[in-house]
Amino acid sequence: MKPNKEDLPPTDGEWLLGVSGWFSMFNGRLHNSLGPAIIIYDDSSKQWWVDGKIHHLDGHAVEHPDGSKEWWVNCKRVSEQDFPSAVISFLLGVEKEFAKILEKEMKNDNDTR
Repeated sequence: MKPNKEDLPPTDGEWLLGVSGWFSMFNGRLHNSLGPAIIIYDDSSKQWWVDGKIHHLDGHAVEHPDGSKEWWVNCKRVSEQDFPSAVISFLLGVEKEFAKILEKEMKNDNDTR
């Protein structure tokens, strides 16, 4: 069942896109820190945006109708394999090469426990 506009949560900036989905905006930018900012009901696709940037630190930021996924950190697309180091780089503000070293050390530390 497709929701009506009246069925959506009464938060700032949610609008129905025709009858097929909704998007969440805050201060004029796509934003939802608790889940996807865009959901298209017709094809079940989803996109995570924070402060106007396609971005998701907990996993993929795009789900396509065919089930494929994309990983994005701060508007930069990364591979699934590079996602952990991209998150480390973003959170700590370090270069990607250093983030990869940290990721490797974290894995080694977990393997020895």
